[in-house]
Amino acid sequence: MKILERKNCKLIQLTLLISIFSIAPAWAQIEEIIVTAERRSEGIQDVPLSISAFSSDAMEKKQIDVTKDIAFHVPNLLAYTLTAGGDAVQVHMRGVSVQNGGMMTSETPVGFYEDDIYRGRMAAINTQLTDIERVEVLRGPQATLYGRNTISGAVKIISRTPGDEAWKNLSIGYGNYETSLITASLGGPIEEGSLSGSLALAYGDRGEGYFDNTTGGHPGEYDRHAFRGKLHWYENDRVDIVASVFSSGSKNDGFNAVPYGPDFDPPTLPIGEPLAGFYCACSAHQSTGDSDHSGGTLHVTVDLDTGATLKSITAITDLDDHFSFDLNGGAFQAAPGFVLTGIQGFTLTSNGESDQFSQEFQLSGKAKDDQLDWIVGLYYMEEEGSQSFSGGMGGDPFFTEHTTFKTDSVAFFTQFTYQMSDSLSLTAGARYTEDDKEYTNQCVSFFMCAGPLTVALDESFTETTPKFSLEYQWKENVMVYAIVASGFQAGGFQTLCIANMNCAGNIYDPQTVWNYEIGIKSDLLDNTLRVNASTFVAKYKDIQQTIITGNAYPQGNVGEVDVDGFELEMTWAASENLSLFATLGLMDSDYGKVAANSPVYATGADTLPSTPDYSFNAGFDYVWNVQHQFYNDLEVFLGANLFKTDDYFSEATNALLIPGYSLVNAYVGVRSLDGSWQISLRGKNITDEEYYVSGIAGAGTNIRTTEPPAEYMLTAKFNF
Repeated sequence: MKILERKNCKLIQLTLLISIFSIAPAWAQIEEIIVTAERRSEGIQDVPLSISAFSSDAMEKKQIDVTKDIAFHVPNLLAYTLTAGGDAVQVHMRGVSVQNGGMMTSETPVGFYEDDIYRGRMAAINTQLTDIERVEVLRGPQATLYGRNTISGAVKIISRTPGDEAWKNLSIGYGNYETSLITASLGGPIEEGSLSGSLALAYGDRGEGYFDNTTGGHPGEYDRHAFRGKLHWYENDRVDIVASVFSSGSKNDGFNAVPYGPDFDPPTLPIGEPLAGFYCACSAHQSTGDSDHSGGTLHVTVDLDTGATLKSITAITDLDDHFSFDLNGGAFQAAPGFVLTGIQGFTLTSNGESDQFSQEFQLSGKAKDDQLDWIVGLYYMEEEGSQSFSGGMGGDPFFTEHTTFKTDSVAFFTQFTYQMSDSLSLTAGARYTEDDKEYTNQCVSFFMCAGPLTVALDESFTETTPKFSLEYQWKENVMVYAIVASGFQAGGFQTLCIANMNCAGNIYDPQTVWNYEIGIKSDLLDNTLRVNASTFVAKYKDIQQTIITGNAYPQGNVGEVDVDGFELEMTWAASENLSLFATLGLMDSDYGKVAANSPVYATGADTLPSTPDYSFNAGFDYVWNVQHQFYNDLEVFLGANLFKTDDYFSEATNALLIPGYSLVNAYVGVRSLDGSWQISLRGKNITDEEYYVSGIAGAGTNIRTTEPPAEYMLTAKFNF
């Protein structure tokens, strides 16, 4: 059933509410965030698209510590651990997702950018965030200005760039499960007015995991590190250069699958029960994960004599990733309804590497007495790598697949925004993309490889993706907009065929989308109440999904799918001391014309995976000054938020339903008024909710991906 009409009614009601409450007394002002969502600096309320943004202060309050934490605070965005390394993630936005992100040829439909550099590998995404200036989340296709694999949105992480203002800070935290986290950064001028630099680092360690193990021990341990160094040269008013190097990585106990039962190939909607406890990693095999990601970037900005600005963005990155885990979670079905645990099941092991080089040129400026903003650009990326993937039970693997891949991506793009009147502007843009991909897969086995032992493929995918939008400034602080935009993600090659080389030879086609969206952005009650809302219809064609088929997990094109949704973000600065916030996401997906050869067609499934009917987040932040004759220079702060999501399916055939869950996070602390120090106690999932976020039911396995129980950390932070 479509829910778009109901959402449009809500948007109209919000519009009427805004027109009634356009004038009201003020208590406090909402923080204004400058974003670069359209490749130029603008206030977030001036950007005619659905965008969430978080400053460094907001990230600290909302406990956004690693990349996947962002999703709890963005409508219709989900991100969680997947069946690969312990820090790899799945990302789902507006109905589109990738379930096999731990594989080197797999690409997410949500583009991740760190300092405007595209990061394609999910194994390198979920890093410890440190010294971040802000995060921007752009919802809907971003094909024109960002292009590669942004069919449903983009996430931009922007680190702090040093200037003439100096800073030094240090934080030390310790929590349950013997967890520690140390972060530090310093930056400032090396030569006043011309050269500055900064260093930032983070180290996290968990000495004892929260899993139980039938063979003894507590899996779930990790140690993570992140480092970044920057140099910023700005002596010349017309030339600005920023060079940076970074390194991040993690060693961990890998993915610990929790086995469910009693049947491993159950009928429809097998909820089941954990066979040996909700947090039991029952396998006799020790899962492992080890990922290292490093690189360097160079940003050069030149103001030309013509009034235009030329920007060059160059980057190289290197990724090494290893994982090993028991696909059965240490369980074996000896007979229907009778399962053994505490053994070693079917173990998958991977060793992969990837090298990426990218170069982007942007030329932008204004024309027609500043009525026209324009940008044209050229993008090139080359990525190549390999992956050795094996599986077996006990000692030697039953098979090994040696995969190599190479991608050359070229794109040309342009976008123009014309101010037609004081209140109305029109934006039009387009991007041409060509992805050339090469792939080889060689299977080595005494008996398990099916089909030819070697597969070699070479394919090109091209598409032009236009965008049009209208922006109308209805009142001084109220803007409405409408968008029609297309998106594109190239086709590709298989990753999880499990020695079935006939499967490995199948190329899946590109997926495309036309997205229709209207929205409103408003600051009301003298800029104390912010209400942003949007409603959309996304029409996907040849949508790509991972589907369990026999003993393989190949990627394929399901067919046509419509996703419609509604998104709401509200912030109310109720007083100088109290701030309230809430987000709401509604989605409905319907399979349309489904490919007859797809397993989805046979099952009659009608809902995309990881597309809950609703998800919301609501919370508050409160601060007050301590009035005491001895302690009058202190400030106490506290806050909490509730995140809740409805049920959703874990994969395209709707074979496994993931129950909805509710999470409560909270913090309390005290700090000096001058900001020189603070002490805080922070907790995630403080109600100790037992929940899982994904799973596999079929192909001889029945496992769940559980998320941590209650986590607490006491942190001392110092600014020097």
